[in-house]
Amino acid sequence: MKKKFMFMITACSVLLSSVSAFAAAENIVINGENIAIPADMGTIREMDNRTFVPVRFVAEELGCVVNYQPTTYTTQIGGVTSEEVREIVTFSNTEKETSYFLTIGDNKLFVLTGTEASIVQMDTVSFLGDDDRTYVPIRFLAEALGYTVDWDEAAQTVSLTSK
Repeated sequence: MKKKFMFMITACSVLLSSVSAFAAAENIVINGENIAIPADMGTIREMDNRTFVPVRFVAEELGCVVNYQPTTYTTQIGGVTSEEVREIVTFSNTEKETSYFLTIGDNKLFVLTGTEASIVQMDTVSFLGDDDRTYVPIRFLAEALGYTVDWDEAAQTVSLTSK
């Protein structure tokens, strides 16, 4: 089963898509509500002319369950249906049957829906901040999770809206 899963992941890499980002934000608005990142959960950071955010904070604000696997440096967002993947990181999210896997230092987001796997590629890489948080461009993360992203240059605000 592991070989089959890895084959599906490799095969999907042919269908990679790129997602653009934008300059760093000072504010994040989710569904009309201004959201502040608590100091103990990370900060908004600018890198590669993009707004990077701590994965756990933003994903949880978007209603997802998040787990981190330190041995593989992998963050899992959402629920899984494959028992094989449950062995990697175990948790459940009854609202979503899709799981997203993001590895620090990689530019790929592995998406698993039931037994269907795909890969979404970033044009930059996720990184581990000096605060031991995994950071990813907010546009990339929000769009992957099904949100519409808007940027207000004058207010330096990124807005995420559920579809």
